[in-house]
Amino acid sequence: MADGTQEQQLSLGDESGGKKKKLFILLIAAFLLVAGGGGAAALALSSGGGGDNPEAKEVPAQLPGNPAPGAPEILYLNIKKPFVIQLPTKPRHRMMQVKMQITVNSQENLDLVTLHEPLIKNAISEVLYKYQTQPDIYNQIEGRREVKAACLKEVQEAMLKETGKPVVEKVLFTDFVMQ
Repeated sequence: MADGTQEQQLSLGDESGGKKKKLFILLIAAFLLVAGGGGAAALALSSGGGGDNPEAKEVPAQLPGNPAPGAPEILYLNIKKPFVIQLPTKPRHRMMQVKMQITVNSQENLDLVTLHEPLIKNAISEVLYKYQTQPDIYNQIEGRREVKAACLKEVQEAMLKETGKPVVEKVLFTDFVMQ
């Protein structure tokens, strides 16, 4: 009797171990199938869609974030300290904070803009304070575009007087907060 019980226990133990082995083998097979299919897809895509044409020329892909060949160089000067202005509105005064960046098209111009950053900040401050008497202009997109255009014009005129060329391509409002 004891021998019969041991045989049943052994056979039960073997069955559960067999199920685990089968499950393990199935998982490995599924992994190999997926990996093989992915590898085949990658091979098919990298070969250019089939066809062995030795005369086919590979065209380099334009990577996102890289300038196109022949495109002008664009460099940015980040004006670290934001401009803060008090706007006289009813029933209470509001505050406006603007962070800006200046774009230029060469390293030489970036060096000039960096050297004359105080002059640029002054020109921008004058424009922002000029529009301070018209606080509603900042509530509209067209109004902000008008202010940016005025900032660009003032900065270019100041740089033209100082360096003999306008240097600055764009004035960008990178952060605009009104409270």
